[in-house]
Amino acid sequence: MIQWERQEFCLFCYANQRVLNCFEDLYGTNRGLVLVRNNRCAGDCFDIFRQNPNNTIADAFFDGKQLIKKSVAEIAYNFPYGTLIEVRQSSITPSYFDFTELLKSQSQNTGGLIDVPPALLQGNVRNLNNPAETVIGFFSVTNTSTRRLWVNRSAAATVPLSSLSSLLPPVPTPVPPPPRMESASVRGKPQSNG
Repeated sequence: MIQWERQEFCLFCYANQRVLNCFEDLYGTNRGLVLVRNNRCAGDCFDIFRQNPNNTIADAFFDGKQLIKKSVAEIAYNFPYGTLIEVRQSSITPSYFDFTELLKSQSQNTGGLIDVPPALLQGNVRNLNNPAETVIGFFSVTNTSTRRLWVNRSAAATVPLSSLSSLLPPVPTPVPPPPRMESASVRGKPQSNG
């Protein structure tokens, strides 16, 4: 699954200015000041999140019929601007399904008492020059359907935990540095602080 989440701010510059990208203040006018500049996006701006949950299920109980209300992913949805979700569904052969289930089982098990003991992952890829060599892999051609869905914040089941303003760093007002004491004199002798 791929998720695109619309953003209002595209760049945060700390203690410097921005013209296309953040850069240091060449003239030193902000020296000693702590600045955070939130730069609004000039056009459409998205953060991209990629998930690979691979929900593999056998269709023995619904045999090609429509599967309704199957959870495909959990989405962190903090921003109120909406998100675009892309879900892909692939039709695979029973042998590829068995291979992926065995691979998932062996890669996620921790060696506990109830875990399935490791077995040889035998795919359908072979070394023609050396048939005795063990090759791990599976070649498969799949039929894939893709669907994109735009989700508004108003369509979400729950209220967001926080608004955008509480998630972004605050924009502080510039405060000049405290005054420095150059030197102090004690009984006529100059003495430096430091």
